[in-house]
Amino acid sequence: MKGVEVAYIIVNKINGLIKKGRTWVNSLKLSPITLKTTRPFQHPWMPGEKTNAKKTPSGRMGELTTLFSLVERLKGQNISISEFSELLGLKYSPKPKDREIAEPDQKIIDEGLPPEPGSSAIRPTNYPPDKAHFRFPCLYALEEKIVEDTRTMPAEYASLIPFEGAIEFPPVADEVMPDPLTGWNVLWPYLKRLGIELKQTRQLDTKRIIQSAVRQKPLEIIPWKKKRAWPLDMVLVLDFSKHLSPFFNDFRDLALNMDQWFRNRLHIVACPDPKTNTFWYQGAMHKGFPIVRQNLHLIYAGDLGFLDKQGINAGFWHGFGRRMKQKHVRIDALVTAHPSDWIMETATLFSLHYWDSGVIRPGGDSGNRGAGPSMKTRDQTEMLLAALSLAVELTPALIRRVRNRLGFSVSTESLACRHFALEGNVFRFQWRNPESRAKYSKKAQDLNLDLDRIWPLIQSFESRMPMELRIEQRQKAGKFLDGDQAAFLRKLVLFQQNPDTPETEKNRIMAWVGRVADRAGEEAWVPELNTLFGIYNETIKPQKVPGGVDLTQVPEWAVKSRETGPVCLSVHQNRLEIFSSGRPSHHPGLIHELSAGSKSQVIFRTDEAAIKQSMTLDKPFELPENTVEIVVETDTGRTTVAMMPCPEWASGIRRDRYGLFVEVKVKGIGFVLRWIPPGNFMMGSPGDEPERSDYEGPLHRVAFEKGFWLADTACTQELWRAVTGKNPSRFKEEGVEHPVENVSWDDANDFIDGLNRLVPGLDIRLPSEAEWEYACRAGTDTPFWFGWELNTDRVNYNGNYPYNNGPKGEYRRKTVPVNFFEQNPWGLYQMHGNVWEWCQDRWHDNYDGAPDDGSVWEDGDNESRVCRGGSWINLGRYLRSAYRYFRPLADLIDNNGLRLARGPLVPEAGTGRSRTGYGPGAARDEQTGTVTPAGGARGDSQ
Repeated sequence: MKGVEVAYIIVNKINGLIKKGRTWVNSLKLSPITLKTTRPFQHPWMPGEKTNAKKTPSGRMGELTTLFSLVERLKGQNISISEFSELLGLKYSPKPKDREIAEPDQKIIDEGLPPEPGSSAIRPTNYPPDKAHFRFPCLYALEEKIVEDTRTMPAEYASLIPFEGAIEFPPVADEVMPDPLTGWNVLWPYLKRLGIELKQTRQLDTKRIIQSAVRQKPLEIIPWKKKRAWPLDMVLVLDFSKHLSPFFNDFRDLALNMDQWFRNRLHIVACPDPKTNTFWYQGAMHKGFPIVRQNLHLIYAGDLGFLDKQGINAGFWHGFGRRMKQKHVRIDALVTAHPSDWIMETATLFSLHYWDSGVIRPGGDSGNRGAGPSMKTRDQTEMLLAALSLAVELTPALIRRVRNRLGFSVSTESLACRHFALEGNVFRFQWRNPESRAKYSKKAQDLNLDLDRIWPLIQSFESRMPMELRIEQRQKAGKFLDGDQAAFLRKLVLFQQNPDTPETEKNRIMAWVGRVADRAGEEAWVPELNTLFGIYNETIKPQKVPGGVDLTQVPEWAVKSRETGPVCLSVHQNRLEIFSSGRPSHHPGLIHELSAGSKSQVIFRTDEAAIKQSMTLDKPFELPENTVEIVVETDTGRTTVAMMPCPEWASGIRRDRYGLFVEVKVKGIGFVLRWIPPGNFMMGSPGDEPERSDYEGPLHRVAFEKGFWLADTACTQELWRAVTGKNPSRFKEEGVEHPVENVSWDDANDFIDGLNRLVPGLDIRLPSEAEWEYACRAGTDTPFWFGWELNTDRVNYNGNYPYNNGPKGEYRRKTVPVNFFEQNPWGLYQMHGNVWEWCQDRWHDNYDGAPDDGSVWEDGDNESRVCRGGSWINLGRYLRSAYRYFRPLADLIDNNGLRLARGPLVPEAGTGRSRTGYGPGAARDEQTGTVTPAGGARGDSQ
């Protein structure tokens, strides 16, 4: 089927949507390659001539035009309209646009100042609902690392005696049995009181005979003496349901001790599974209870199904108790469940006795009416599992010891052993998956459990674990390895590197590392194990890397790097690509160059988890769903790409050839903030730059670890009036798109306070001086971002006084619109000339002691603030990127304006001039008092 025919079918299916949207077809140019048409297609609802019911070729093309117009409006889709056009065999020529802003349709009344006549008051809203899912990539953070020389093997490795031929595992201690619930010295006296009965002897009871004679009453029966004695037959019923595995040793000890006293009179019956109604007695399995006689005395040990959520076990024992009661069988039940978990209907059929650590006592009136554990028991079980989250392997002995330390009821033991988060047999349990363990590790943090108090209990069981599990447990718990464990890992590294090691042993080591990786969560790997994974990654090349592994820290002596040099990172739509052959030409999306080697790794962070992979070149990575951040780690640093949605304080977000930008609207007036990527530059001017000032030195390096937002133009008169209701500018008659001027530093901060009140969450501010120069240069190191020569075709200044004996130009004697000249490489207008722009920094006569992270210089002259950029009235030398000047806080002059900024951590910032800084570029608290700067005169009047 041809592309046009396929599209025709698609058009018919979405025709209703097109009608609903009332899309006009002339919004873009579209012409077919193989079929020409001159007549536009018309829907029946469009004005003008109606189309026939029978579609003509031109009608089909008209529908395609409508379709593509709709597609262009659906921002945020994975396929671009040009790709869609090519797929259908059409030629696509988009309407040229300098900028595209996605704006919401709804209008919301603004709180604060009343709207001006003719303008609609709006507050910035979320991205339109149909586009809320789309995110734009932006270079968010750059972090540099100190590169260490790891080519030489450390002494702690070189001094080891390696394995010979096979791995030598240290011995494992015998299994640790659970502490008994109660000692026999406590349990036996209690059982004696339960089991002893009064029995008739062959001796006459002379006392009763005498009493009868004194009362002159004849004897009706012969009075024989009675004595306290055990019954001839006793039955001990042990409930071996799987969830009662923590008590199996207690049941065994009970049976052994009672057998020593009763010998042949004790009948031991075991119930392996109440659901099947089967019992083990005298070496054979029986269907149904094997001993049913009158006047039996029966002792039961178990939970009577009280902790069974399904109620099947509880139902079985309830029926069992009812049948035994009908036979006049006496049953004493030693119950391993807390009285609050007992079921009252079943409790009436048995004589219940609560059996817990150090406790054996008769049951009272406690209990709940429903089956299953009480809420208190379930909460305690969750806390018990949280406390055990440090352990890799759990045993009944460990669970009991931790439970006793926390003071929880006996019910929590059986509930923990059969919990869904664990898996294993009745004697050993492990976490079902890393997510389960991570869940309870987080719960421990949320509950503020003192895990340091629990760790010695867990550590005491390490001796019965294989060395591999001991190491894994220490790593997951974030504890240091002891000497033997660290030495064992180092020997494994050397053994794996030894060319004489048998392949079977190497495979054995790699298989273990793979299992550890599969079970790993986000915990950091110890250095020795991290080195082993580096070898595993080089050998096996797994699809994913555990979150705690850092491939960049694998030493060079263990794994040789395959240096690749500079690479280009590209993020476009839902794909990440890293190119080894340099910057690709005509490639859409975010492009960033970095240095990377073979030990680099990529981390994809989503709303729920983080996915780590080793970096591969020239192979696309598909971004996981809901990716919010991409981190590329190399041995020299860390690069973070944020997938940025439209912020709540913005009305739209887009990318163009300059980068990412958002539009903010207040009272119908919009302004644009551009994302300035992180990086570093040399601030100030070199000593040989013509017409430089001493204020511009010394030249020093400034590094921005995180990017920030900066307005693409100086603040306009229109925006100032929308916020304050006034226009203090001298050049009002020139138009509202001219920059506001004649504003002091105090006025600028009052304006910012008002703007932040009108737009919740905006947290706008003045830029720091370092931010201003970094954005002005936009990656250049020349006096101006466009080079060495200044002319009035690019900048508004006093052309009678050119820079460095350059050609003279026009002197306009006034401001020009804020976007009158071309943008710099980062999309910023008129960073040179037109109006001076206030910065947040206090004035200093040079850069000695200046911050090197781009933050505001908070100490200094409290009465003056820095100005940057030069103005319409100034000489050419004042417009250089490095030139700096100052003005008093309250100074009003017709060539002073401002440009707005927003820092990377502004959600935590305040508003206005007393805002606290949280990172590079964030404004700081003001000092009180006056500080006189060092130095003499401050230069010529500006």
